[in-house]
Amino acid sequence: VCENLDDGPWYWERSGYRKADRIKVPVLNIVVADSPLHSPSQLAGYSAIKSLKKMVILPFATMNVIQLRSRPVNEYLLKWYDHWLKGVDTGIMDEPEIAICDSVTGEWHYEDEYPLKRTVWTKYYLHSGPGGSATRPPYGLLSLEPPEDEEPDSWITPDVMPLVLAN
Repeated sequence: VCENLDDGPWYWERSGYRKADRIKVPVLNIVVADSPLHSPSQLAGYSAIKSLKKMVILPFATMNVIQLRSRPVNEYLLKWYDHWLKGVDTGIMDEPEIAICDSVTGEWHYEDEYPLKRTVWTKYYLHSGPGGSATRPPYGLLSLEPPEDEEPDSWITPDVMPLVLAN
């Protein structure tokens, strides 16, 4: 039976996320904006990378077939690979550190640091919706105010067949 089902020391010891500060090679971090599994740790761990690095943030649609056909994405990747694999001075290391493709306009924006210095970090709280629990329609509400006397919400993962490992 599978052990260590939750996050904890067993995973931390094996996690690349917790070792990002040890990377010694140049890093091109490609972040898919709507990936709930990968993008949060990619964004959170980016500042821990001490080697030469760049980050490209792409909207959701670009990581499937569309990315393979996206001229701007491919041109960026070629500049990176030509620079680091062929030794060609493509100028990519003189460009801003962060390239962001706006998912609404499709335009590229460039930044010199991440997280952006002008970011305003805001704490939001999830409240029960008018119909009750945030896990049932019409679901919950986001607010700047912390909850007061509402019942706490909970989430139960759907039943999943247990993973059994054979020897």
